[in-house]
Amino acid sequence: FVALEAQKKDEKLLEFPLRLKNVQAASRISMETLDAELQSLTLRTRSVEESIQEDTELLQQLDGFLQSAAASLCSLRDGR
Repeated sequence: FVALEAQKKDEKLLEFPLRLKNVQAASRISMETLDAELQSLTLRTRSVEESIQEDTELLQQLDGFLQSAAASLCSLRDGR
């Protein structure tokens, strides 16, 4: 009955379960895992930045990416 009523109103409502395919997998990821991954990415980004300091050309090429990565990681950390 509910499905028929939903279909009458908007057939796209019946597609709702299809949009939830990744919810079960995502629900298995703990905050501790996400925090550890965020910390790891932050450390690796800093490590790359430090290791290319003496290579001016490489630093120029990666500077924008590294700044963007650092800003994204900071935003994620602040949004927890």
